[in-house]
Amino acid sequence: MLSARHASTIYKINGTDGSIIWRLGGNWSDFKLGHDVEFGFQHHARYLEDYDPETQTETISLFDNSFYGSESGGGGDKQVQIYPYSRGKYIKLDYKNKEATLVKAFIPPGGIIAKSQGSLQTLPNKNVLINWGSEGAITEYSPDGEPIFHAFLDSGILQDGVQNYRAFRFNWTGYADETVAVANQWDKDTNETTIYVSWNGDTLTKHWKFYQKGVLAAPKLLGEKQKTGFETVFKTNGIVPNVFAEAIDERGHVLTVSDVEQAVHAILLPANIGQSYLPTHQEVMEL
Repeated sequence: MLSARHASTIYKINGTDGSIIWRLGGNWSDFKLGHDVEFGFQHHARYLEDYDPETQTETISLFDNSFYGSESGGGGDKQVQIYPYSRGKYIKLDYKNKEATLVKAFIPPGGIIAKSQGSLQTLPNKNVLINWGSEGAITEYSPDGEPIFHAFLDSGILQDGVQNYRAFRFNWTGYADETVAVANQWDKDTNETTIYVSWNGDTLTKHWKFYQKGVLAAPKLLGEKQKTGFETVFKTNGIVPNVFAEAIDERGHVLTVSDVEQAVHAILLPANIGQSYLPTHQEVMEL
């Protein structure tokens, strides 16, 4: 399937000999266009993979710019606009009766008209992500066409100058290139140990297990805690030397193990210490 923007036509091309199997839109459409199907200067036509051999119907998606012209000034007499704003569209093709029907139109917030570029991505949960091309914005819709997220790709003085050819949303997985960072602090006033753990760049860890390394015995499990942000904080009673942490993924597999960290006495410094502050001899001895 080939989208020819300047001809406002979608073509299905024979992959063997290059012949045209059908044309949708433009001056020589092989399909009768139903209400509101007409599109112009479109981008990113895609099959939705819902072909029904019994009814011989299939649905495609596309980004309908509905606008053609110069973005760099001048050429105003060559500008063509066939609709008040751009839209994303689902169009059902009836191969037997040679008819095209509009299934769903995704309406832009604020009536955006994309002079060029643009895309429509159908997500695995059936939501739709639309990129508004020359206007530098993206919108996510629920399957019924309700906008649930809208954002500009920049702001302030840069907003009007940002363009984006296409936009896609995918799950992103981060793999840490660093070792796990652990801090182990004991507060003598509360007799409580606080363990801080983070793993910069990682997105696979779902929870942390905390251990105390024994001298002769096996490591003792202190507890575990779900990862809720960049740094996870775990508290336990008493002073606990020689602690380490395990990063656990969603299947319960150990991703990595931190180095062993000694307990450090946490000192609450005065609020007005300044950069020249040095701990007293007594504080050093307590450490």
